[in-house]
Order: sequence, then structure tokens, then C-alpha cells
Amino acid sequence: MYLSLYKDLIIYGSIALIVVLLLIFLVIWLKKFLAKRFIQKEIKRIEFYMSGGDKTAEMCCEMGDNFFRLRDFVNAEKWYNEALSIEPDNVEAYLSLADIYKHLKEYSKLKEMYEKLSSINTYDPELLRELGWAYYYCEDFNEAVTTFERVKVMMPGDIHTRYCLGLLYLNAGDKIKAIEEYRELKKLDEKKADELFDYIYPEDEPLPDNIDFAVSEDENQPDSENQTPGDIGPSRRKSRFDKYRSNIERKNIAD
Repeated sequence: MYLSLYKDLIIYGSIALIVVLLLIFLVIWLKKFLAKRFIQKEIKRIEFYMSGGDKTAEMCCEMGDNFFRLRDFVNAEKWYNEALSIEPDNVEAYLSLADIYKHLKEYSKLKEMYEKLSSINTYDPELLRELGWAYYYCEDFNEAVTTFERVKVMMPGDIHTRYCLGLLYLNAGDKIKAIEEYRELKKLDEKKADELFDYIYPEDEPLPDNIDFAVSEDENQPDSENQTPGDIGPSRRKSRFDKYRSNIERKNIAD
């Protein structure tokens, strides 16, 4: 009797779970369908206004945004370029094109967009940082270092800039400058500094006899009774270059 009741409960419970999952799927699909219909109506509305000959850069950017939401990158790119033909220094259009090229991994075009943006606003460290990433993706490491150095001048306390410079110098074979960035990073963020330390001294490379040139006396003190001086915790060592690339890709996705 109890066994039969238990089996019935399992069957009815499974049916109820399937029904709930189907309802959730239906709600998600309906939301996407309605959102798509709304965007398509917005496109028709803007097209109607532009048919009267009143085409502005703002309207073109709005058209590009709508096609971008539909994941129609070809038409989105076309409308952003149309906006630039009307207003050559339109920052919104350049930024939107940069988003498209980043998504499509067309890094040479991405670099062009941020070079143009940086020429429009030479004192924006965020634009310079993105330009540095673009140079990195194009494997133009010298330009990437130069650009991140400019960011460092504007934002000397920026953690990501110090970290990236350390790894870029290391990739170029300049360990001394990588160590300099490590020591400055240690003052800002010990966890990121420890990651950089792992790259500078991989597991198969012996530490220098005099570690003080990499870690100052105050910085080299143990944080707890169970930690010895110079102990940097669990090793996350891997190929420097490959892991650095994956770290940067995760960073850009998060942003």
C-alpha cells in the first residue's frame, strides 16, 4: 500500500515538475517574442520619420541599437556608419561599432575605433585602457605597453593597469620592469600582486637568493602564524601568455 502511494507521488511530482518547466519556458519565449516585436515596431517608427527626409545621426544610432538588440550586426554596423557619415565625430557611434567588433573579434577594426575615440578625447583614461586592450588583441604589444603607460600616468593607483603592464613587460622579456610593477601593485592589491608574482617566478624557476629586490621587508612579513614570509598561497601557475589572454577575455565579458 505504502509502496504504491510512494510510486504515485513520484509520478505526480514528475508530471508537476514537467508542467512547471514548460510554463517557465513558455514565459521566457513569450518575453523574447514580445521584445522582438517591440524592437521591430521601433524600427518601422524610425524608418517612417526618416522617410520624410529628416535623417539625423541620433536616429541612425537608434536604428543601429535596435538591430544590435536583434543580433543583426550587419545592419547595426551599416546604421552606425551612416551616423558617422552625418556626424563624423559621433562618439556613441564609434563606441557602438567597437562593441560590435569586440563581439565579432574583429580586432583590427576594434583598434581603429578606439584610436579614433582617443583622438577625439585624448584625456579619457577609460578610452585609453580600451585602446590598450585593442593593441593587445592585435598582438601589437609595444603599442599596448605605451598606451597602458599613458593610463598609468593618469591613474597611478589603477590595479588592472599595473597588473597588465607587469605581464606585458614579462611577455616582452623585461623582468625588471615587471618586478617594479609587482612592487607597486603589492601596495594596492596583495591578491593581484600575488598572481603577478606567480607569473614572474613560475613553479619551475627558482626564486632569487635575495628576494628583497622583489618584495620589501615590510611586505615580506607573514600575515598569520600559518604563513611564512614570501608564502603566496595555492599555485595557479600555467602558461603565462595563454592564461593572461583568458583573464583579459573574462575581464571584458564582465565589463
